[in-house]
Amino acid sequence: MSTIGTSARMMLAFGVLFLAQPLFAAEFLSIEQQVKVGQIITDQHNASPLVGGPALALDAIVPPDVKLEAVPQDAQQMAPRLRGFSYLIVEEQIALVEPHTRRIVEVIPRWRK
Repeated sequence: MSTIGTSARMMLAFGVLFLAQPLFAAEFLSIEQQVKVGQIITDQHNASPLVGGPALALDAIVPPDVKLEAVPQDAQQMAPRLRGFSYLIVEEQIALVEPHTRRIVEVIPRWRK
């Protein structure tokens, strides 16, 4: 018999469902939008991503000395909620940022086609 408890087995059995759900209550972008926006930004971003830059966490405030880029028009069309938003890339993650508050509203991976 396995040493994994009933709760753990249930969590493993439903793990795919848990992973498919957002990790926070109010989903900012759908999974499909996250993938497509991540692809667009990855394809169109010309500068090198920051290495060892600020930690990317939801609701974190990006320091004023960190340069933000405007979300590309293609991404804004894919996800209209991103109109007027900015982003930054740290290593393999993209942080979507409210430009006025510099608050991170979503962290998504860089997606390659």
